[in-house]
Amino acid sequence: MNCPKCNRENEDSALFCRYCGSSLKPIEKKDSNTSNVILLVWIILIGVFNIGTFLYTRFYNNWYEEGRGIYVAIQIMHNLIMILPSLAIKDKTLKIIGFLISICLIIWWVIGNIQFAMQSY
Repeated sequence: MNCPKCNRENEDSALFCRYCGSSLKPIEKKDSNTSNVILLVWIILIGVFNIGTFLYTRFYNNWYEEGRGIYVAIQIMHNLIMILPSLAIKDKTLKIIGFLISICLIIWWVIGNIQFAMQSY
């Protein structure tokens, strides 16, 4: 059996390399459910915030004029959770791309709301 670290020949029954001391037994990697949990939490949060926004705007009279702060808070939380799927991506390059896209979407939302607020005054 060849050592995966130094590539020297060792006995087939050896547990460690006699030259460099590294383990010859393959390390078993356990699958992590972290990404599945993050995606599930994301789906639940998106649903809760969408339902909350719908109920708030439907059943609260004058929600836009009197309760703008609550609506804005809901929208801020809704947009911040857009980062969660990026955390579930295991490939580092794709994770960075996901973060950048999420950040761009949040900035776009903020700029759009600032422009809308400036026009309404």
